[in-house]
Amino acid sequence: MSESLERTVDFSAVIEGAYGTGTPETTAFTKAWWIFGAGSIHQTDTESRNLNPLSRSLSSRGEAIGRELQKFNPGTMLMGHGGDPANWFLKSLLQMAGFACTDDVPNSRTDAVYRSSGFESGACSSYHDAVDGSGLLYRAVGCVATFSMSGRAGEEIAITTDIQGKTFDVANDPIVQAAPTVTYPTGGSIVHTMENEGLTITVTGGSGAFTPVWRSFNLVAGWTISERRDANSPKGLKGLRLTKRAPTLQLVIEQDTDFLPELKASIRAGASMYSAVHFIHGPGNGEQVEVSAILQAKNVTDSGDADLTVNTIEYALIDPAASDGELTISAI
Repeated sequence: MSESLERTVDFSAVIEGAYGTGTPETTAFTKAWWIFGAGSIHQTDTESRNLNPLSRSLSSRGEAIGRELQKFNPGTMLMGHGGDPANWFLKSLLQMAGFACTDDVPNSRTDAVYRSSGFESGACSSYHDAVDGSGLLYRAVGCVATFSMSGRAGEEIAITTDIQGKTFDVANDPIVQAAPTVTYPTGGSIVHTMENEGLTITVTGGSGAFTPVWRSFNLVAGWTISERRDANSPKGLKGLRLTKRAPTLQLVIEQDTDFLPELKASIRAGASMYSAVHFIHGPGNGEQVEVSAILQAKNVTDSGDADLTVNTIEYALIDPAASDGELTISAI
């Protein structure tokens, strides 16, 4: 018997060739993620069914165990590819979260845009080490994901994940084994705080690109993960699918008396007066991530921050051309 340490946790994600056909990494994690924050990144979600018959006794006869799926929520940070765009570790998250990723090796960049078909999935593993060296390995296939990223001026940009998949081997979950060998990406391990981001807001038909005093943001990928219940499959689950998305962006900026009337006008006009938001996180090539979004402003509220008035703007990400162009995330 040996206790586990929360800090000794490893996670890997390998993109599958076809849904649910991947093999999660076991003794060698070649697609490891950089993990930050809490080390409790896994849970098995098991559904129980109360099948007790009507009875004069108040004692329970027990419950039946039904659907089972695996959930992973490793926390990480927004980081660039470090000169190796093909192996950018955030690419596997974006692929599982409904983005089409394109590597432009000659220009040292990877571009990720939303997709509406041809979704990809992953085979995921999480290892939780023990003091005596024999830890627990959890594995899942057919994994899909959604996520959010948020940051404040002078602080890091944190990414919160929600990854769900089918148990890889129901009869052997978890496995007790020694720690795997772990290979992290060759680049992209440097965390930068938010400074000199160059964020601009451009309102269609407005006065041009506006550069606010930017406090913070929260970007939500907004995917709905739907379960495919199936009585012909182990544990009653055929798999999971991304079925719809409702991405949002919240920006907190200092109130600007020139920009606020234009913003209010765009809210009243609706989707016909949409906005574009753009910023680049990181100091130089290989460590930069560029974020571009097309949005409809829905609401703006006032509040106080350090005796100054700030505006919280609520946006819905949209694409007037309906071509999956509402959000692009690029490692450059």
